[in-house]
Amino acid sequence: MNRVLMISDSNGVRTQIIEGLLIATRKYGGRYNSAPYMDALRDVDERTTPMFMRSCYPVNRLLMEYYRLCNVPYIYYMDDNLWRMKEFRENADLVNTLDELVGNASCVIVNSEVLAEDVRTRNPTVEVLPAFYDFSMLDGVEKEAHPNEIRIGFTSCAGRLPDIEPLVPVIQKLLRAYRGTIAFEFCGVIPNELRDCEGVRYFAPINNYVKFSQFQFSRGWNIGLAPLRPTPANFSKTNNKYREYGACGIAGAYSDAPPYSCARHRHTGLLVDPSEEAWFGALSELIENPDLRRSCGEQARQDVLERFSIPAVLPAWMQAFNAVPYRRVGSFRRIRFSRRSVIQAHVIRVRYPLSNFGRHVRRIGMKRTLIKAAKRLHDSISGLLGS
Repeated sequence: MNRVLMISDSNGVRTQIIEGLLIATRKYGGRYNSAPYMDALRDVDERTTPMFMRSCYPVNRLLMEYYRLCNVPYIYYMDDNLWRMKEFRENADLVNTLDELVGNASCVIVNSEVLAEDVRTRNPTVEVLPAFYDFSMLDGVEKEAHPNEIRIGFTSCAGRLPDIEPLVPVIQKLLRAYRGTIAFEFCGVIPNELRDCEGVRYFAPINNYVKFSQFQFSRGWNIGLAPLRPTPANFSKTNNKYREYGACGIAGAYSDAPPYSCARHRHTGLLVDPSEEAWFGALSELIENPDLRRSCGEQARQDVLERFSIPAVLPAWMQAFNAVPYRRVGSFRRIRFSRRSVIQAHVIRVRYPLSNFGRHVRRIGMKRTLIKAAKRLHDSISGLLGS
């Protein structure tokens, strides 16, 4: 297998997840490295396949142009339909870069057939590969015992607040109906209306995916919430919640939407219509029926183990990596981009978060926004000095 060079805009959760799979390829002779921006210009040889991780910042056009001139085929991976997301759609720099990177890729890897349909209008070579869960993250982690409390959990980032907000009236009604019996736990995001409610707990975001997974498992949730608004962007998503809840043996209540079509109703979870009445009924049944909770949790765990564990999906991913064609000719060229083009690319990269400063503050708070902006500025300055 060629060495995969993972090129990412940040070391976010998605990058950490894919990295876990790439590490697993080593058992079968696979190799991988990760490289930010301009470092990726210097870290390519004839046995390397670059893979962009949902990158869309204009600085990556320099890499794409370099690979094109050197006849280096690359992979583009995306797990979200960025074209359907407002914050990307309204920024022409990001949209144009995304179109170019996707359109010129030798292969585009996605985890959703719905997303694949959109990608095929830009690039016909699309691989729909199964998403996965690394069970080794849970080694040695124990669940907290809470025999007198039924815990209902939800984890996400602040950007997913609109998905959970429609359930606020349902949660408030459940807290009144089952007072002293249930507790709702939120990690990373919580509707303001629930912050001070009795029976509700909030935990700060956890950006390390391994620690997040261990936290989720250790809380011993009995029920997991997976609401999803019916939007084109959401319908293109992967089944993250199903894999995470299933791996932890949690009985999930999922929106009846394409990402959760993998769940079998009343066997590996409950599929719920979007009405408040449907959600109240589904959650009430899971609260009152311990056998159903236990059965759904156990069957979901077995299903995720059989279909979405790394050993189960690794052959398909390795086949996709190995299928990238050899089209390299001659030796690698020493290419020097104009100072102006490099500066312009980095300026655009820094300008984007600054132009959305207010939105970022509302989503993740002032402190995290400033840290994120400072890191991006540092990366860009490093790229300029090294270019």
